Order: sequence, then structure tokens, then C-alpha cells
Amino acid sequence: MNNEISITLLGTGCPTLHSKRFGPATLIRDSSTKIIFDTGSGVTQRLTQAQEKVSDIDAVFITHMHSDHIVDLYQLFISGWHQGRENSLLVYGPPELDEFIERTQSMWKKEQDLRKSWERRNNDSGLSWEVKIIEGSEKIQVGNFEVEPFLVEHLPIEPAFGYKISNTQKNIIISGDTGPSENLILNSKDSDLLIHELFTEQNSDYTTGDSGYQKTPSSNHTTPSQVGIVAQKADTKHLLLTHFAPPEFNQEEAMKEIREHYKGEITFGNDLYNIVV
Repeated sequence: MNNEISITLLGTGCPTLHSKRFGPATLIRDSSTKIIFDTGSGVTQRLTQAQEKVSDIDAVFITHMHSDHIVDLYQLFISGWHQGRENSLLVYGPPELDEFIERTQSMWKKEQDLRKSWERRNNDSGLSWEVKIIEGSEKIQVGNFEVEPFLVEHLPIEPAFGYKISNTQKNIIISGDTGPSENLILNSKDSDLLIHELFTEQNSDYTTGDSGYQKTPSSNHTTPSQVGIVAQKADTKHLLLTHFAPPEFNQEEAMKEIREHYKGEITFGNDLYNIVV
């Protein structure tokens, strides 16, 4: 891939269960580095479908401490060890992430000890974590990528981060969960790709029952019209939509609302959608 960046949407869903949209997770990689952003349900299965080894992930970044974004973090951890990871799993995220991982480890300690004594795998070092708490704006180097966290609006969760991922040629933005965010617009200026959540309850086709989002304040997420304004102000080259709440919606109507404001390239993502920039 040389200096090209490959992006795979591993999961484009939300807490509402859906057979074709797993929990939010995104893989970003180049020829030598692989990074995961969020670890929603099914992330390891989707990595396998994308023909990637879980043990090859260099770092994990968490946007915020909502369950649908971290529920399979332990699965990623233990599956990587099963596949032969020999180093600690490197995880970046907001305050409370370290406490969450400590409690998770405590819960599984007996099971891990049994595996180490009976399975006699080649290493124990892969059963450890390296947790780095993001305190504010900073630039984090992972391989060829510079990852820069920035604050977004997702009350009552604080902090909630978006991420800017760059190499020498391209800039990729991940919104995380957010309402319309001026800080996100600032960090997304002239980006090559803006990966943004989408809240579409008002034009939902999800008729199997209450999606659970009808009482969610839309100010905590971004509607089609709002995301069109965000993309237009950011002047991003390509708007890639993901983390759909609810998972089924009227795509034609949502596109119409976005197009009222943004005239650039728009893609409604699906699980395992891949793009190279």
C-alpha cells in the first residue's frame, strides 16, 4: 500500500441488535501498522472476515466509555493472545478506561490462570495490557500514523473523543459519538475522509419494534441535515457515514437532507466496507 491508508468499517451498528450491522469498530492500516478504533460487538469476527489477524493489531483507541464501543475489548485482548500475540495489548482512551480494564482482568483472572497452567502456550506476556489515558490534546505516534485526539459533544459522557489520523500525505477523521461539534469541524478542515456517525430516528424504516432511540436526545448525536452542515463547513473531500442509529433507515431521504448542505462525495457505510485513500 506504500503511503496509502486503508480503512475498513468493521461494525456500523448501534446498541439496537441487527444481523448485518455489528457494533462500532473501525480498522485503519497501512503497509506496516494496524490500529482499531472502538471495539463494539463482533469486532474479532469482522477482523477475521477481513482476513486480518487479531494478534497483528498494533494499538486500540477508544472514543468514549459507552458499552457499545468497548463491549468486545476483552474479546480482542484474549483472541489476540490465542493467535500468538507476544506483547501487551496497547490501548488508548479516556479516564476510567484503566479502571475498567483492571476490573475486567480481575473478573477473568481465575480463567486466565487455568489457561496458562493447562494450555501451556508459548507466552504469558500476551496476557497483559499497556493502558495509556488520554488527558487532553496530544499527538500519539503509532508506526507511520500520527493520532491526535480531540473533544466532541456527547453529553452526559465526558470526555468523548474524536480522532485525527494522519501520515505524510492523508488526513482521516473519526467523529466518535457526537452532536454537531465545532471542535470536530475545526479538526476536520480539508480532510481526505470524515468518518461520521448518523442519527436517523426521524426517517427510520425499523418496523420490528421500538428501536430504543425514540427517547434519545438528538443533540447527543448528529442528524442527516446536521452532518451535511458539518461536512460542508469542514470542506472534507469524502463523507463516510457509520454507527447508524437505528441500524435501518430511509437512506434516500437521509441523502436528500445531507445534500441540501454538502455537495462532496458521500458513502453510507456497511460492515466490511473498505476504502483506500
